[in-house]
Amino acid sequence: MCGAQPDLPLNDVEMSNTSEPVTVEGPPASDCSNSALTSSSFGTDISHPLAAVSTPAEAELLVKLEQVEKKLREEVTGKQEAERQLVEKIDKLQDFQQLEKDLAESKAEALAIRKSWKKGAAEIDKLRTTGQGFYKMTDEYLVDLITQLRFAIRDFAIQYFDENPQETPRSTIVTSFINHKKRFISYRRAAKTYNGHQDPQNPDQGSSDRPRYLNFLQRVTPTEDSYQRYLTQPDKVYKIIEAFLWKVIDGTVFQGFLWMNEKDRLHFLRLRESLKPDRYSDSKLGDGPDPEAERKFQAWSATTTGLILDAVDSKKECEVRESLEKEQAEIVKNIKETIGHLSKPDNLGFDEQLCTIIDKALLLDKEISRQVARVVWVSDWGHSAKDEFDPETMELEKGDELHKDAQVRFVIAPGVMKRGKSTGEGFKKMMALLKPMVHCD
Repeated sequence: MCGAQPDLPLNDVEMSNTSEPVTVEGPPASDCSNSALTSSSFGTDISHPLAAVSTPAEAELLVKLEQVEKKLREEVTGKQEAERQLVEKIDKLQDFQQLEKDLAESKAEALAIRKSWKKGAAEIDKLRTTGQGFYKMTDEYLVDLITQLRFAIRDFAIQYFDENPQETPRSTIVTSFINHKKRFISYRRAAKTYNGHQDPQNPDQGSSDRPRYLNFLQRVTPTEDSYQRYLTQPDKVYKIIEAFLWKVIDGTVFQGFLWMNEKDRLHFLRLRESLKPDRYSDSKLGDGPDPEAERKFQAWSATTTGLILDAVDSKKECEVRESLEKEQAEIVKNIKETIGHLSKPDNLGFDEQLCTIIDKALLLDKEISRQVARVVWVSDWGHSAKDEFDPETMELEKGDELHKDAQVRFVIAPGVMKRGKSTGEGFKKMMALLKPMVHCD
């Protein structure tokens, strides 16, 4: 310990060999400070290093030491941060290298796909040019199918609706017409009164009693009720029936794809409607879409139709048959509701004959849908100023004669126009295959 030292007896102090007296003194103050400093280094509880420092030099030294230590710590921290940032940059570099690799692979795949697409497009163009790959249908075959349907409809109309004026009493003809007139007036009143909806107070009244196909009958002649005057003329009734049946077939069978599976048909019709090209007016081509746009659409429609038909297995074939029979029965029922009361009393085989007509129409629709060319049904004669008969664009039914000043009154059977060929070419040209058959008086 530093402090006062006890006096030691002189005789207890070891004397040196010299004869000079020895003076015993306490340790210098600096030794005490060193002792204190040395003690602090061995764990003495001092709150701050400067507290044990007694000289400014030592204090300055300690401050410098602390600054060096702080600087070292900052350098260590900076080095660690630099190392962390370096690791991040290395990771990003590796990610970038991976992205470059993925991009190179994607470019290679895109190039391969593009080459494959070009090759496929070239093959399609080649097939289109040579006519391969599309369902072929000659004009002769198409005209033959349409002519068969024309004959079937005409034979049916004559068999069940043609009255011989010399054999049929006038009273019978007039009574039949009056009955139809009464029904027509009640249908028209119901439609106007309830606008297609049932009266809440009288749920049994309204357009629900109106035959569903009455609108087809009304569209036979230019005005909705002008067809009725022909119902009093025995030799004209069957012509109204012919025109009516063509209206029904055009509105329910053609482009209805009834020969497809019901589920496939609904999806196909929606997609077909969304892809149909916009129409425009052209003085040479008439009202229709751009030729190239229509060619692409018709090619897609025909190809897709062929794929759907090829995919029909035994299960789907059974479903198609059941659906077709149901649709056919509904069409026959609606036709009978509309014109059945006008037929001859002896109408044995009426339903069977109608089914035969519908079968022929379905076959015709399927054949047209499978090929690329666009087939247009012409049910209008143009309505010229005088409605004159034009032998260049229309024809009379077999056996009819054209009287002087006769005018076209209605179309008995529609004409047929075709745009394009079954090979996928020629969409810039419209060609007449059959003239519309008209009635004049």
